[in-house]
Amino acid sequence: MGRYLIQCLAVAAAIGVCSQAVNAQAVIRGTSTSLVGASERIISYRNQEHMWQTSDGAQHIIINLGEDSPSGDLAMYTKSGAGDWTAGIKLAATDKASTMDGVLSGNSLHLCYGLASGAVHYARLDYNSTTHTWSQGLNTEVDSASDSTPFTPSIGLDGAGRTWCAYSDQDAATLRIRIKLKYSTDGGMLWSDSNALFASDNLFPSKAAKLVPTTDGMGMVFTDATQVAGEKIISAYWAFLPNTALPTDRWDNELIWTYPASSSRDSDPYGTHYSVVSDGAGNVHVLYTDQLALQMRSRDAVSGTWGAANNLAGPASTAYMQVAVDTDDGELYVLYNWYQQLRVLVSSDGGQSFSDVALLYRPSFGFLDASHPRVETPSYFTSPMHVLNQVKLTTQGGEQEMLMQHLVPTAP
Repeated sequence: MGRYLIQCLAVAAAIGVCSQAVNAQAVIRGTSTSLVGASERIISYRNQEHMWQTSDGAQHIIINLGEDSPSGDLAMYTKSGAGDWTAGIKLAATDKASTMDGVLSGNSLHLCYGLASGAVHYARLDYNSTTHTWSQGLNTEVDSASDSTPFTPSIGLDGAGRTWCAYSDQDAATLRIRIKLKYSTDGGMLWSDSNALFASDNLFPSKAAKLVPTTDGMGMVFTDATQVAGEKIISAYWAFLPNTALPTDRWDNELIWTYPASSSRDSDPYGTHYSVVSDGAGNVHVLYTDQLALQMRSRDAVSGTWGAANNLAGPASTAYMQVAVDTDDGELYVLYNWYQQLRVLVSSDGGQSFSDVALLYRPSFGFLDASHPRVETPSYFTSPMHVLNQVKLTTQGGEQEMLMQHLVPTAP
C-alpha cells in the first residue's frame, strides 16, 4: 500500500483540534494560490469534475470567476511544475451561474457546460504539452433551452464511440424537473435525444446525474427526490446501458440508497453532494453522506452487483467529498471535509477497507472563512495528489472565493 513520504508538519493542538481525535499519519498545511473568483460556485457542483492531470504531470482546473465577463466566466488554469497557476482559455458566453463537467481523454478535454442563456453546450479543448496551453476545438449546442431550463450537466464517453450528456431540466411551463439524456455518435458534432427520462416528475430540484463509463457500457448515478405520505424521500439510483445496445434503448435502473429527508441533517438542495469514479478494473465507487456520515458503495465489474454500504467516517459536518484513483498503483483515495478541515483516506483493496492517512488544514486567520470547504482533486492522478480547497477571503476590497492548495505525496 502507498505510504506518505512526509512527517507531520504540526500537531493537532497547533491547529485547534486537540479536543477531537486525529489519527492521520500526516498533517499537511495548505498554501494560498492565485485561483480567486467572485462566485461561490467557483468549483461547484460536487458531482461534476473540474480538475484533471495530463500525462505530462501538469494540473488543470476550470473555475467560475463570477465576474459576468463578456469573455466568459468559466476559465481554465494550468499549473506545470513548481510554478503558479497560469490563466488560459475561457468558455465564451458563460456567466456566474454556469457549471460544467469534463472528462479527459488523451490530450483532449470533453466538456458539457451551461451558458448564460441557459443553453447547454459541448466543447472539446485540445492540449499542447510543449507549451502547456489549451486551444478551442469543436463547440456545439446540446440543448437550446427554448422551452426549459437545463442545469447541472454531466458528460461521458463510452466504449462504443458515443458521447453522452445528461442534465437536470426544468420545464418552462410546469416548472417540473426531470433528468434528460442526449448522445452524439460523431464526436460531438450532432446531438440526438435518447428519449430516456430519469428521476421523478415533480417540482423538487434535488436531482442530478453523473455519467461514468464501465468496461462494458455507460453507467450513470442520479439522485432523486419524491414525496410519500407528506414525507420527502431522498434517493439515488444506478442506470446502465451496455455498449452493445442502441443509444435509444431502455436503461436499467437500480436503487443505491434512500432515506427520509427529515432524518438527515444533510444540506444538498440540488442533489449533487456525491462523487463517482470507476477504477482500472471497471469497478464503480460512489461516495456520499447519510446524516452527515461518510458512506461508500461499490459495484463489482464482473458480477455487476453493488456491495453493501461501507461506513467510512462518522458525522463530522461532512458535505463535500471526492473519490479518486492513483493510476500508479490503482489505490482509491477518499477526500472529505472533516468539520472545516480535510481528511484523506486510502484503500489498497478496492474500497473494502480504508486507512486514515492525512489531515489537511488551513491557517486560522480571521479573514479566511472555511464554513463551506468545497474540495477538488483530479479523479485520476499520479503522485503527488494535488488538492484544492475553497475558502472565503475577506479584504478591504470585499469578499472573494479562493482555492488553497495541499500537496499529498505518495509512493508505491
